[in-house]
Amino acid sequence: GSVRIEQLENLDIDGNGALFLYYRDLKGAKENFSFRNCRQVRIRNLNFDWDWDKMPLGSLVEVINVNGDEIDFRFCDYDYFPKRDLRVAMVSEMDPKTRLVTVENKAVFHFEFYLGQYVPETRWLSGNVLRVKDRGNNWNREHLYYFRKGQFFRMLHAYYDGGMFLAENCTDFTFEDLNIYSTTGKNFHFRGMKNWQLLRVRCAPPAGRPE
Repeated sequence: GSVRIEQLENLDIDGNGALFLYYRDLKGAKENFSFRNCRQVRIRNLNFDWDWDKMPLGSLVEVINVNGDEIDFRFCDYDYFPKRDLRVAMVSEMDPKTRLVTVENKAVFHFEFYLGQYVPETRWLSGNVLRVKDRGNNWNREHLYYFRKGQFFRMLHAYYDGGMFLAENCTDFTFEDLNIYSTTGKNFHFRGMKNWQLLRVRCAPPAGRPE
């Protein structure tokens, strides 16, 4: 569910450094917090993160075998991947050393990009090796030649499914001293706002977690 706040004034939410850790079904997901038609609101001193132990949002994977339209991916950071019924949304070629998707002429491939559509056939071959077979996406089938043994990819298991904050038609609104370590969609979505500001807001993984 989501926290919805509407038509409030002079609201000051101080989290005193608390961590909001969340996990939820992504089907039809909306923003975690929505504010509409509010005035003089301040949200401060809070940290937000997705529960990666239940379902990682993304993974570094290596192609270890390609056979026609079947690709075997090894999950590099896991001996046993925790989410066995995972979604393979998309993969983008990645540099395994820098963990950045800045590879020249990189390959990008969509599987279940939209939740519930073009769901590939998947089968676990071991604790951390997943076989993925595309089905139903004719455009993608023409581009399966992108995959080669030894390539590394960032595999996303969520893509723009909900988000953290929606603020709509609000005035004098402040987000202050927040850390958003990860979320399933946009960190902030603003519509029709007046006099709003972000002060010392950081959107990045916490120290010690691979980016």
